[in-house]
Amino acid sequence: MSRHILLVEDEDLVREISTRMLEHLGYRVTSAVDGPDALRRFGENPAQYDLLMLDLNLPGMSGRQLLDELRKMRPGAPAIFCSGDPDPNPPAGDPPYLYKPYQLGELKSCIESQLSPSR
Repeated sequence: MSRHILLVEDEDLVREISTRMLEHLGYRVTSAVDGPDALRRFGENPAQYDLLMLDLNLPGMSGRQLLDELRKMRPGAPAIFCSGDPDPNPPAGDPPYLYKPYQLGELKSCIESQLSPSR
């Protein structure tokens, strides 16, 4: 069975391209357009997701705020932040950052680092 990723991205084109890249890598993808959409989808069955892939700059709720809410439903859920900002100044302890536009190899490596058994 393939791993399942919740992708949260408000830009339609970026969400579509990212979904295709993830599916090409063999992952199942559920996409959400914003924080409330992600909370609803995740809340239906938090255990089904192996990884959260969150845009940092979402309308109405930042990626960090969203991650806090998602982790209330499933503490410790593996996550990756995506950002078009060249220097988002990540606080210590934040999930890894994947800078947009990212390449397939970068995406694969970042995901594998979060899903490795030794994590």
